[in-house]
Amino acid sequence: MVKRRVFLVDDQELILDAVSDLIGSRGAEQGIQIVGSAQGYEQTLLAFEYEQPDLVLLDMNMPVVNGSEMAFMLKKQWPEIKILMLSNHEDGSDIARARAAGADGYAFKSGSHQALMDAIVAVSPRTAEKHRAEVMAKLDAPNPIKLVEYAHQLGLPS
Repeated sequence: MVKRRVFLVDDQELILDAVSDLIGSRGAEQGIQIVGSAQGYEQTLLAFEYEQPDLVLLDMNMPVVNGSEMAFMLKKQWPEIKILMLSNHEDGSDIARARAAGADGYAFKSGSHQALMDAIVAVSPRTAEKHRAEVMAKLDAPNPIKLVEYAHQLGLPS
């Protein structure tokens, strides 16, 4: 049972191999599977033609097309994909740039193996909850109970 199909993007082969090995050894019991990797934007686009990942682990500091630019372009073409940015820098401006580009999470390369696995698991398993929150905001419903009451008023099944 695969819950999460992960694609890795980093310009350093050593990092790609290490993260792939880590996820391969620790991710199976959590349903996490590596479906591919690339060292740049062009390779990523070619691979996405064949693979259908739902999460991209993306290096923040890439040559040619940096991680923020790549995140923005990937989200534009595949808005449903989740992006977890990886960086050596613990600078707040990098985190802000990643968020502005559409990244769903941010992890430090200096962190522990468990911290990375936790970040992978945490990025967007709450899709239904996110949609409910969006509907509540649009309907100005302060809580789920008011949302259900509104649905009943409209004659919708609960």
